[in-house]
Amino acid sequence: MNCIARTLVLYFCCLLSLGAAAQPRQVSAGEAAVIRVIARAYEDSVVLRWAPSTAAAWDYLNKTGYRLVRVEVTDDKQLREQLLTTEPLKPFPLEQMKAKLGPENRMAAVAAQALYGKTFQASGRTGFAGQIADQGDMFRNRYAYALLAADYDAPTAQAIGLRFVDRNVRKGSAYVYKVLPAQRTSGEPIDSAVVAVSNNASGPLSAPGEFVAIGGDHRAELQWSRYQDDHYTGYFIEKSTDGKTFRPLNSVPFYSSVPDTVKTVDSIAGRIRERMQQVHVFLDSLDGNYREYYYRIRGINAFGERGPFSKVVTVSGRDQRAPLPPSPLPVELLGGRSIRLRWHKTDVEPDLAGYYINRARSVNGPFELVSAARLPRDATSFVDTAAYLHGATFYTVVAIDTAFNYAPSLPVMAVLPDSIAPAAPAGLEGRVTREGIVQLSWKPNSEEDLRTYKVYVSNNPAHHFSQITVEDLADPAFVDSITLETLSKDIYYRVVAVDYNNNHSPYSEILKLRKPDIVPPVKPVLRGWKVDGGKAVLDIVQSSSDDVTGYVLWRREDKGEWMPVAAMAHDSTRTAFTYTDSTLRPKVRYEYAAEAVDEDSLRSGRSVAIPVHVFSAPARVAVEKLEAAYDAKSGQVALAWKHNEAGDYFYVLYRDGGNGALERLRSLDKEVQSFSDGSLPSRASSCRYALQVVYRDDRGESLLSPPVTVSIRQ
Repeated sequence: MNCIARTLVLYFCCLLSLGAAAQPRQVSAGEAAVIRVIARAYEDSVVLRWAPSTAAAWDYLNKTGYRLVRVEVTDDKQLREQLLTTEPLKPFPLEQMKAKLGPENRMAAVAAQALYGKTFQASGRTGFAGQIADQGDMFRNRYAYALLAADYDAPTAQAIGLRFVDRNVRKGSAYVYKVLPAQRTSGEPIDSAVVAVSNNASGPLSAPGEFVAIGGDHRAELQWSRYQDDHYTGYFIEKSTDGKTFRPLNSVPFYSSVPDTVKTVDSIAGRIRERMQQVHVFLDSLDGNYREYYYRIRGINAFGERGPFSKVVTVSGRDQRAPLPPSPLPVELLGGRSIRLRWHKTDVEPDLAGYYINRARSVNGPFELVSAARLPRDATSFVDTAAYLHGATFYTVVAIDTAFNYAPSLPVMAVLPDSIAPAAPAGLEGRVTREGIVQLSWKPNSEEDLRTYKVYVSNNPAHHFSQITVEDLADPAFVDSITLETLSKDIYYRVVAVDYNNNHSPYSEILKLRKPDIVPPVKPVLRGWKVDGGKAVLDIVQSSSDDVTGYVLWRREDKGEWMPVAAMAHDSTRTAFTYTDSTLRPKVRYEYAAEAVDEDSLRSGRSVAIPVHVFSAPARVAVEKLEAAYDAKSGQVALAWKHNEAGDYFYVLYRDGGNGALERLRSLDKEVQSFSDGSLPSRASSCRYALQVVYRDDRGESLLSPPVTVSIRQ
């Protein structure tokens, strides 16, 4: 790069940065207005083309005009700015446009109408809001069509103030051009434009690429890329029937706008819109099908220059109109696997070639070709000797023409007689997980016409089995989900096979599956105890759960750690049992609790603990006579006893309120010989009482008195 070019490039970059700083973007409702400019050099001249980016800026600059400034490097390596426009560049007045451009210039007429016409493609909306919308549309249309006319015709661009030719230039020199508003705007700013150019002859324009033609029925569709190297603003399209003599199809340049990018649920429309964003599409009608037609295109740029023609593409139309579909008639069963199809066709097209027969197991297909040979156009019947033995066979008769356009008839169904049911499924097996998931499997049936399996379930093999499959089950496996929090321990399954004629097999053998137990057993009850000769004899009521296998007896000393003492098996022939613990030490306070264990090793947890005391002295004789009576009027139980032993002692009264175990109720002084219990359990129908004498010396405590039971009528 020579020194002059480097100086201009540096100046060009400074202009861009200063322009950005001087005109900050302060527009909230869209992009700020700018002037955009391009240049093209011809050695003897440089042509500038520009345009504002918004309709409002265009309208404002039409009234105030543009200023052009050129910057070049002088012979002494200095930058020199020169104002190229002594007066602001504005559109010609209407009469001047008519005089200079003439009535034959169609682009000038469009531009004049956009600038000076009273109306411009208004939709004629009604109401105040509609009229306002019409004015906005008209304003934007004027702007768009004026810029389009300037792109397609150089004199028109110059006449409306969007083009300038600088002829005072030197070959090979470099220049920077600035296009500025002639007046500073009072409202939103309009950014000026800057472009650098080296005045060497611009290379030739390139031919449009990616040009293809697609043939249809009396129609040709032309497509070419929107993104051409020379950024053409329009195209001319020509057509030929011999590939030599071409005639134009448009006098005004063709350009298709880019479709919007709004999302659509229609996938076909979405693909078309996506394609249209990449290519221009031009449709042309053809005089006839199966004849070759030739097309070529050329582009026109914003300077009004026309580029070379594209390559010539060839296309021919083809018949795409399918024949009318035939109407099927009822089928005829001929015995075995043979079925006769019949149809009629009221209108026989001249280009009808014949028929094909399709066959499927389902009305929705997939259909397969019955015979590769095409039936003649006068055929009205066909015999299929390989219809499906089991289930329905669906047929379509397809009419096809010489252009391979086809139309299938509506499906018609045929069913061969079948009353033989499949064999009962065998080998049914399964498992139940601890999450309640049932996994079933069985041996697959071998019948050719097997369609599905049905699975049935029940909680009792003697009760009704309910179907749990709702959709066709082709594979010999099924997964079920059950709840495990039920009283029943087992669940039962059966399977049935079904063919295409809805013949049901016998039930399979019943499969019994054990449910995993997740419910712990009911706790046992320590109903009472006694100390006999330094041994504790415990009375234990067994758990009421039917899957209990045994019990664990727990003991602890003086609130210490619980330790297992013994394990006992469950005895289903009785409701309670006793256990004697002979490993006690005197003057130690013990507590006992029992725990049930079921067949799945689930544990109930320890029962309510009972205390046991062992003293060095033998247990004293219990109070022999304890009486109890219920007084319905007062709702109390009156207790009375007699014990006249000397010494320092007190009484401990025990009561069972319905849970089976005697529990300490309260302590009573030795002088007390009676007691009224007014705090009876709310739901108990009876109460059991016992009395014990506890000595404050080393004699310890007596045995419990024989329990006395009293009925409570609440």
